[in-house]
Amino acid sequence: MSATADDPGGRKKFNEENMEKLKRSDKKQQQLRERVSKTGKLTLEQKSAWDTNSNEALKNFWQTTFNAKVDFDAEHEHGAGRFSKTATSLAATAYDFLRDLSPIVEIVKDFGAPFGSMAIGTVCLLFAVAKNRANMEEKIESTLKDIKDRLPGMSMYQHIYNDNHELDRLLQSQIVDAYESFMDYCVAALDFYTQRSSYRLIRVFKSQSSLDQQAQLVQDAVVRVRLVCEEVLGKNVNIIREKLEEVLITNVALLDENDLKSLGQICTHLGIESFSSEDHFDQLQRHKGNVAAYFWSKTWLGEQESDQQLGRVLSDPGYQEWLVSESSGVFILSGENDFNGASHCWASPVALNLIDQLTKDGNEASDTCVFYLLGHQEHDDTCLRVLTSLVFQLLKSNKEALRDKAQLDELLAKLTRYSRLPRSPSEENSKQDSLAEVVLRAVKMIPADKTIWVVLDRVDKCCDQLQADSPGGRRPRKGARTLLRTLGSLTRGMATKVKILAVVNRADWRIEQEGDEVGVEEGRVVIRRFSQGGGFTETL
Repeated sequence: MSATADDPGGRKKFNEENMEKLKRSDKKQQQLRERVSKTGKLTLEQKSAWDTNSNEALKNFWQTTFNAKVDFDAEHEHGAGRFSKTATSLAATAYDFLRDLSPIVEIVKDFGAPFGSMAIGTVCLLFAVAKNRANMEEKIESTLKDIKDRLPGMSMYQHIYNDNHELDRLLQSQIVDAYESFMDYCVAALDFYTQRSSYRLIRVFKSQSSLDQQAQLVQDAVVRVRLVCEEVLGKNVNIIREKLEEVLITNVALLDENDLKSLGQICTHLGIESFSSEDHFDQLQRHKGNVAAYFWSKTWLGEQESDQQLGRVLSDPGYQEWLVSESSGVFILSGENDFNGASHCWASPVALNLIDQLTKDGNEASDTCVFYLLGHQEHDDTCLRVLTSLVFQLLKSNKEALRDKAQLDELLAKLTRYSRLPRSPSEENSKQDSLAEVVLRAVKMIPADKTIWVVLDRVDKCCDQLQADSPGGRRPRKGARTLLRTLGSLTRGMATKVKILAVVNRADWRIEQEGDEVGVEEGRVVIRRFSQGGGFTETL
């Protein structure tokens, strides 16, 4: 049978078996009151204990009863010191005991109404009677300490029983049993100590043994409550953990939904129709394969040649310094092919392999890598297109930065200004400057403990206008120079560390001749020229 049932008002109540136990306990307490009242042996102070059924009444009873006890003992010469000390000890024990017992009584009153309302009054009467009998004080105090030592921290457990789980129902029944056994002990003790002295003398040995047995029953019942409490608590901890996991999943889903909305707004302002990370990385792998196949055969000798040529770049002191430095910086790798008419750059794998290394599983969470491979959309690879892609990748990889409303609002404001500027030759500089502000704002949103890696392959393919507009001529470099200058500005005065690697095919752009145009004179920009055949290197 369930330990609880709903009453017509929808409140939880103990089941019939437990209600019967409470009814029986209340009846015993009521009979005790009637019996003791007839003897006329109770003082007014002791009778007032019957009316103690609230915290305020308990406070008044405590002050009146135990303060008076100490004052009375102080006025008597014989045994005054001993009685005063005993009263103080009993008062302290009783106070601690009632504090730990009160949750059980509250549970009984909540689930077992109308029963349980006499309990505190009965216990207070026991204290009131005991305080005037030294031998009773010592016995009651000892018994209460034994019971208290076995009581669980009920204030912790009083709100964990209101469930319909088997353990909760068992705990409810154990609480009722502990309550009933303790009240039976109080009734038995009061019944014995309020008898006439002559009658008590006849029953003393038998009754004292019975009280000891009753006290042991209380201790056993309280221990059972404690054990079941621990099981229920463990059960509830697991339930709470599961609910927290569900809430966490829900919260993560909501955050992801909000992040997608924010990224959607950013996409619209940047003019990006769509971006697929999967397609982005597929493009990377295809490009790696094409470059490797173009320059080196799939033979042992080809692998050795590839490792030797690329190894000269990887072991170069200038490249190593840029790679491991704790400072931001730009490293521009100008690769000179053995054959000037080659459609790829032999140095591209340095950048492509670094992207793989930075984006593989297990890479430090503090690293964010964004990249762009120019030359795969040819005429669309303008400075604006490259920068908008890099900004979107950066924010997509750091979605938590979008959850700061103040920063997001500032970013969206700059994006709005950028998107409202027309794409026309007359507004080209203004639009470029506006996008540079967006890039700067996006980088500032990234936590300072993160490192941002920006990797570009074939910056020489960055264009300003359609090729048809400049027939037969070499591609203008204004867009490429602007791209490198804009990115280079991120390495100065930023809390977040920014490392930029750019590969240029020297046959298409002799960038080392334009160092001042890309920020070399401003520091933190290094241009390093490497020949495929290894004949020479040059640093600017």
